[in-house]
Amino acid sequence: MIPKVSWGIDIGKSSLKAVKMQRHKETIEIQAVIHVPYQNMTEGVASPDEINRALTELGRRHKIKAIDQVLVSLPGQSCLIRPVRFPPVSDLDQMIKVEAGNHIPFDLEQVEWRYLKVDRQYAPGEEVEVMLFAVKKEDVTAVKYDLRRAGIKCDGITIAPMALFNLVKFEMDVPDNCVVLDIGADHSDLVVMEGNRFFVRELPFSGNDFTREIARKYKTSFEEAEKVKRSNLTGQQAQNLFAVIQPTLRDFVSEVHRSLMRTQSAFERLVLLGDASRLAGIGKFLAQQLDFKMQRFRDIMRMELDREVDIDVLQQHLPSFSVAMGLALQGLDAAKNNLNFLPVEEQGAAERIRKQYFILVACAVFYVLLIFMWIRQSGVNSDLENLRASYSKNLDEYKRRGDKKLEKSDFNTLEEDCNKLANLVGYRNSDIKILDTVVRLFVQKNDSLPNSLVKPKEKSIYELRQDRIDVSDEMLKENMNQKIWLLEYESKIVMEKEKGEEENEEAPLKRFRRITIKVAALVDENERETLKRVIKEIEEPLKKALDVKRLLVRHEGGLLQAPWLHPDAFEGKFRMPKPMEPEAERYNYNMYKLVYREELK
Repeated sequence: MIPKVSWGIDIGKSSLKAVKMQRHKETIEIQAVIHVPYQNMTEGVASPDEINRALTELGRRHKIKAIDQVLVSLPGQSCLIRPVRFPPVSDLDQMIKVEAGNHIPFDLEQVEWRYLKVDRQYAPGEEVEVMLFAVKKEDVTAVKYDLRRAGIKCDGITIAPMALFNLVKFEMDVPDNCVVLDIGADHSDLVVMEGNRFFVRELPFSGNDFTREIARKYKTSFEEAEKVKRSNLTGQQAQNLFAVIQPTLRDFVSEVHRSLMRTQSAFERLVLLGDASRLAGIGKFLAQQLDFKMQRFRDIMRMELDREVDIDVLQQHLPSFSVAMGLALQGLDAAKNNLNFLPVEEQGAAERIRKQYFILVACAVFYVLLIFMWIRQSGVNSDLENLRASYSKNLDEYKRRGDKKLEKSDFNTLEEDCNKLANLVGYRNSDIKILDTVVRLFVQKNDSLPNSLVKPKEKSIYELRQDRIDVSDEMLKENMNQKIWLLEYESKIVMEKEKGEEENEEAPLKRFRRITIKVAALVDENERETLKRVIKEIEEPLKKALDVKRLLVRHEGGLLQAPWLHPDAFEGKFRMPKPMEPEAERYNYNMYKLVYREELK
């Protein structure tokens, strides 16, 4: 099976962070970490064009495949979160859908809303805790547009606090009740975790506030103050810098205190994340003022690192990769919560492509194996034919001459052995003839492109590619509409009764060779026409090869919906499959089984 790969992309206000992960059975491996700082910013915030430049650079330098999962985050402030209690009815999901409009202060047609049931033990008759989430569709469309401009697809959209929650639950050893504080460039996210229940609040304090205080104190520009803040000062210089931002930190602590007053739980642990958390003295100050034990994200404990990972980048920016890592974990189905605001009809595209790739690879391996068997058996058959011919020639010679040295019993034994050998070759012949016919039929019929699509060499690469796309779509569509696809080939020896004797308990079992071929044909105007095409293109050549009057052709029933077998599902120079749009037509294939049986003497 193709390994599952996931990308988490955190579009921050000061830089772009991305993490690539891959699942190997029960192990998750970090394969790449990318940190792209924005170049042109105003007051620490990048313009949309600068964000697009960073995304484009990410897509250009690090090839993101169509089968990879790609998840991106929205800021917590863009999401409405409402805890709601519902009676413990049997059809809780339906009740939530009916009552959601009473708790979400927006037109449900204008938002993407989801819900999570709090997973815990409930007393008999106790109301069920449910968390409602809603984001505006325009925010979802905007982030999809940013990715599409950069040539990056999107498989999932969640909120940054949810990604933080998933990372902490997976990677860090923390108590059930703890507080996560992610200090970002333009805002800070406070995630209060109470077991599997959590609430989120965005705090109006950030790393840029510290930078502004430094700029005001030293009467310098924002950009110069940012450089000072990131310069990793030590000793007296670090103390002086901390004294400048301390008033802002005190307001910050007061805001955290007010947020925690909403809960009844006791907290002992503060998990500090985000780039600004690396400022000297900030962790110790927050731990003392909040009376919490402080825990930083300093090392990777439960995930493995690929040899190609840039360790310097990871160590320098590890706290700021928290959101991207949580997103990548969700793409690998390793997250505690899988909240996804992407429209439901657009979800699962990467997984569908993964399955299509697997089917295509399996078909390719099957065809290679089929050809190999044919070549191998052809060689064996040739030797047996020569041996049989030699025995038959000698036997005929002995019969003609009536050699008196041979006793009658010897003569009969030799004749019996030759007949057995002839029958053995005959049995092999049936398999070889069918294999040869099947290989010729399907390899010829299922060429990827007709020969007429080959373009003159004197054309430029650009013209050649343009002509190939423009011409081949129509011609390939016409070519593939009439295709019949080989799904299965099976040859085995079975013990069965003669036809018509199945109900006779005294009828003896006999040895038969049964060859089964299963095919799929694109449905024509009606099933009768499709069956005629299968008979003409598959059954007739096989009957001729086997020298039999008829084969048993069965319609398997049902339809195989296989959009990847149709030319509309192919694109690009190499004509690889792409996911069908939700509203696109699915192409139906009828499945037929052709059965040939012969008795083995």
